[in-house]
Amino acid sequence: SDAFNKMTAKITHSNSILEKKVEELNREIAERKKVESALHISEERMHLALQGGELGMWDWNLKTGGMYFSPHYFTMLGYEPDELPHLHKTWISLLHPDDRDRIISTLQSKLSKHLAAWSLEFRMLHKNSDYRWILCKGKVVELDEEGKNLRASGTHLDITARKLAEAEKEQLINDLRKASAEIKTLKGIFPICASCKKIRDDKGYQGYSIDSTCRFQDRQRV
Repeated sequence: SDAFNKMTAKITHSNSILEKKVEELNREIAERKKVESALHISEERMHLALQGGELGMWDWNLKTGGMYFSPHYFTMLGYEPDELPHLHKTWISLLHPDDRDRIISTLQSKLSKHLAAWSLEFRMLHKNSDYRWILCKGKVVELDEEGKNLRASGTHLDITARKLAEAEKEQLINDLRKASAEIKTLKGIFPICASCKKIRDDKGYQGYSIDSTCRFQDRQRV
């Protein structure tokens, strides 16, 4: 009958629509799986890169103050992963008292700019009560609907060894300058040969083995 035929056509049409929906859904699921797989690979690569470079990663919600810290962010400071709260105030509490005001002020100044980026060096408290020098690199990676800075992300690198080497180098330079100043002072007190740079008295070079060339050059200067 006509009613039966209409019902059959309607069911056939509905099935056709459902089949298309299922096909679209299957394609969407396949695409999502590809994206998830790519994201997983990307996360693994990032993890390997962070481990290989001894970097700790952080991600900061500038509005809520919430932060994500990677495991190595904490372990480089002697803490267990997730031992401390994932909050901005955790980072502030670990800053060296002599660095805190300077770093917070500098960071606030950076964040006042659109899509800010920064590279800062400061000390952070290790669990053993020592302080470690940290190189912090960060940038704003997301804006809110009003175009204001919303989220920042970056890395921490322990540069304590470099800082200690720089301090040792500076101390050596200071020691050399001091020694040089002392030598200049001695030159004003003791007669020093211009050729061999050894101390002599009025009678010659007592206590030293000086060649005849050096004696001759000094006689020429008299």
